[in-house]
Amino acid sequence: MIEPLEILIAFTVGVLLGLMYFGGLSWTVGKFAHARNPIALYLVSFGVRMTALLLALFVVLKFGIAAILTSLLGIIVVRFVLTAWFSPRKTVSGNGGDRRATMK
Repeated sequence: MIEPLEILIAFTVGVLLGLMYFGGLSWTVGKFAHARNPIALYLVSFGVRMTALLLALFVVLKFGIAAILTSLLGIIVVRFVLTAWFSPRKTVSGNGGDRRATMK
């Protein structure tokens, strides 16, 4: 049986992996406009991010299936939090969705 401390550590590892993976993705997307070869940038970035993620998950897997599932949950939580944080905000103003202030 897995201990609560091990669950907390596995979740924390998942959160850190999610921040690394999605932070690297954000960095890559930010560099696309100025890259001489965006395809190479994408492929290298994806390779580095995926290799680091899979190696870390392989290490976590040695602690059992509960630890790997908890780490994956941490990665998914980071994805949802970052998506909510960086998604465009919808306005409820009566100006047709235009965020600029209108003078009347």
